[in-house]
Amino acid sequence: MEQENETRVDAGKLLDLVQAVFETCEMSRDDAHLLADSLVDADMSGVHSHGVLRVPEYVKKVTVDGVDPKGRPSVVKDEGACLVVDGKNSMGQIGSAFAMRQVIDRAGDIGMAAAGVRGSNHCGAVGYFARMALKHDMIGIATTKATSNVFHVFPAEDKPFILQYPEPQLSEYALELAAFADYVTDGQAGPTDAVSERRSLAIIQAGYESAKHGRPVNLQERFGGL
Repeated sequence: MEQENETRVDAGKLLDLVQAVFETCEMSRDDAHLLADSLVDADMSGVHSHGVLRVPEYVKKVTVDGVDPKGRPSVVKDEGACLVVDGKNSMGQIGSAFAMRQVIDRAGDIGMAAAGVRGSNHCGAVGYFARMALKHDMIGIATTKATSNVFHVFPAEDKPFILQYPEPQLSEYALELAAFADYVTDGQAGPTDAVSERRSLAIIQAGYESAKHGRPVNLQERFGGL
């Protein structure tokens, strides 16, 4: 249900507008489209923190803060199934999409592949890149280094990790892991008490429900006692 202070915007028109903004920042048409599409896609997925609200920040990055709007990523190390990509100081989405295309091609030849990206910048919602593999009937994995203000089930960690599966029943499934293997292999308990743990999981569940139904979720009403 649309709220009184909301304005509904056609996704296609929004994409065209945001792309035009980035083109005025000297980005190529293709790069501007990719960057705009990643932001609109995030909004359409309910990940508004990485949606078009980032446009002013990104404009500043490529016009004031030194990010190269014309940066062209390239493979700088090739070890068969493992690649290193230099983003050449482009926006993170440009380098990440380039790297994903490279590993998709390589995985098609030898079964699996991975790439690390350096010389990059903020890449937005990483699920966008993991989903690129689905069109090729592959499992896509995307991970990035993040700052300490990124929310996780285990908030002491800062390594968001996204998996995407090609099977129809799992095609919309994305799983975030916050260094889970470290806790398992080291026999550690999560760094939260039981109440905080329940609240953390409730926040995640509320986020998914809000994205699915297109309306806010009140934690107290939905879960109670948190």
